[in-house]
Amino acid sequence: MAGEEKEKGEGKKSGNVKTMIIIAVAAVVTAVLSVVGTLFFLTDAEDTRDAGSAEEVHVPARYVTIERPLVVGIAGEARQRFLQVHVAFVVRDDDVADGVERHKPAIRSRLQSVLQREEYATLHTDEGKIALQETLLTAVNEVLETEGVAPVEKVLFTNFVMQ
Repeated sequence: MAGEEKEKGEGKKSGNVKTMIIIAVAAVVTAVLSVVGTLFFLTDAEDTRDAGSAEEVHVPARYVTIERPLVVGIAGEARQRFLQVHVAFVVRDDDVADGVERHKPAIRSRLQSVLQREEYATLHTDEGKIALQETLLTAVNEVLETEGVAPVEKVLFTNFVMQ
């Protein structure tokens, strides 16, 4: 009888050890799967976030101004008229801003020659001013293209006076 009890005790001990090993292995497998799953989902979320943010990156505008106003004589119906314009350029890249600063004399000269060809009656309307902005934008970008600089985005009138 004592032998039977001893065998039962060893069986319990052997069963307990097996159970403990199975529980330990299950815990390790669960921990490993948890870490792998977390890394998988976090990496996937970061890739998605990076792809979305690359498309939606907003670069703030930078304004480059020509400090002195452009003053030219323009044709009027009965008499000579004058136009005074303060101009600013919208850029989003520092290299473009540097290029505009570097080539301001050429840009200023080109803008004055364009402005001298305008007529008072045309510039008196809103449509004429908008058309002039587009004409000046084309003129500025032609100068910059000749110099190997990327184009400006927009031309703004910060002051516009005709007399």
